[in-house]
Amino acid sequence: MDIFLNGIRAVQNDGRLILGILLCVAWGALIVFALLKRFADGRTGDADLAALALGGWPAPMLLLSCLYLPVHHFISPGVAYAGAAVLMAASAGIALFSLSGKVRRETALPVLGFLFLVSVRLGFTAGAILPPYFDSAEHYRIIQSLLNNEGFTWPTASYYHLGYHAIAALLASLSHAGLARVMLVFGQIVLAALPMPMYFLVRSGTGSRSAALLAASAAAFGWSMPAGAVNWGKYPALLGLVALQFAVGVSVLRKFRLSTGAALAAMLIHTRMIILMGILAAGRLLSRVRRSLLIGVTSLILAVEILVLWRDPRLRAVLEPYMDWATLLVLLLAVLAWQPYPRLVSASILVLAGILGGMLIPLPPTLTLLDRPFVEMALYLPLAFLCGLGASRMPGSVNVALAMVIAIHAWTSFNFSPSACCQLAGPDDAAALGWIGKELPKDARVGIAVADLSLSLTGAPLQNTGADAGIWVRPLTGRNTRTLPYFIDFTRPETHELLCAEKVTHLYIGGNELSFRMRSWVEYPGWYEVLFALPKAQVIEVLGCK
Repeated sequence: MDIFLNGIRAVQNDGRLILGILLCVAWGALIVFALLKRFADGRTGDADLAALALGGWPAPMLLLSCLYLPVHHFISPGVAYAGAAVLMAASAGIALFSLSGKVRRETALPVLGFLFLVSVRLGFTAGAILPPYFDSAEHYRIIQSLLNNEGFTWPTASYYHLGYHAIAALLASLSHAGLARVMLVFGQIVLAALPMPMYFLVRSGTGSRSAALLAASAAAFGWSMPAGAVNWGKYPALLGLVALQFAVGVSVLRKFRLSTGAALAAMLIHTRMIILMGILAAGRLLSRVRRSLLIGVTSLILAVEILVLWRDPRLRAVLEPYMDWATLLVLLLAVLAWQPYPRLVSASILVLAGILGGMLIPLPPTLTLLDRPFVEMALYLPLAFLCGLGASRMPGSVNVALAMVIAIHAWTSFNFSPSACCQLAGPDDAAALGWIGKELPKDARVGIAVADLSLSLTGAPLQNTGADAGIWVRPLTGRNTRTLPYFIDFTRPETHELLCAEKVTHLYIGGNELSFRMRSWVEYPGWYEVLFALPKAQVIEVLGCK
């Protein structure tokens, strides 16, 4: 029951924000549903189109953000807000008028499923102080720069995944809520939408509602991924996966212009969707080759990839979430699916091999085609689809029972709360950051702890990644920061000289494993003075610089 109790707490803490974001999602889904209803053939059911629309709402929101953000800097906030409200209300009215008398009651079923998933996922935000992982601080900074109309040239290395940042900036501006809370709540609503398009994809491929239900259940709860990706703050990737599935679904309807627009939206939301789309397209094309030879070669390649990944301790983690009985179930169902759907099974296995192979293909100078976290969260796509293909050969009652088993297993086995591994900020950090914002001079320069993180086999490690809540000093307080290795020895004279030379006036000490360490600051009264101290957060002033 903790899942739902945390959800209630989340509603109590962020009720207005949750409602505001859900209204925006509802608007986007309504616009997409009306378009799909207009262009789809009569053989596609309303429930199927509604499930697909629940993956397509980012596209209208991205378009609105591209209109709203440039304008709101040049007119009063009230006028910009009113203009956006009128535009959304007018477009929603037109959509509702076009749907009048044409929508069946079954349309409500995927909507209710989505709201159930929202109630489950929102519990994550109840115990989170700030968005997790070091990526979130950079996302915060980018969104903040869009809101503040700071000049930039795009594309650049720091303005990647601009589509996600534009949508988040729109939500923050319209809701008038704190940006950190917007990121947290929006991320969970995105996660709730993630399995919805999978229902449409399996339903359109097999014609089976129960198989589509099982596939969506597997996408939502079959593995600890992609749900666990929120602990990494991988919100752009999750939103991109939602948009990608929508683009694939629209292509199934054979609407070229709409699918092209959906694909462009997915690419803007997360740049690696381009690579994933290429893998999907290659899998689809190659599946037309002689199947017996293809399946043998692909299975061999897949086995070699798994062996290579498993032997490297850094990359083994990508497989661990999928070393579960749910994957065994998928393999058994894939055997059942081979006879009726050989091309779709072949394409799914090719996509699986392509996603894993992306981790092993170097991308000069220091990257790989796909990094470990992205692969880990994307593997569910071919696996859940294979699950649905095989389930179409099973009785409907068995599929419903398996979907319930998957949900119950997730409830009893998975953690729906923030992981301690990735929470860089706690209550003590929140207090310390608030103190810095009020008490330190504007020209203060704060030393923060960083570490190197390896995410690929061939690529160089990510350097200077945030090790604790110090990564939030600059975005939340506006004070400048200087990154220092977490293992630096502050007792050495050369370290103190470095701090003085770099004009570091203060140090931020968090409570994480990779935070700065020093047994006693008071033993160096000429070098350091404790200004703020809690058990898991300290602010130290650097003294003695000439």
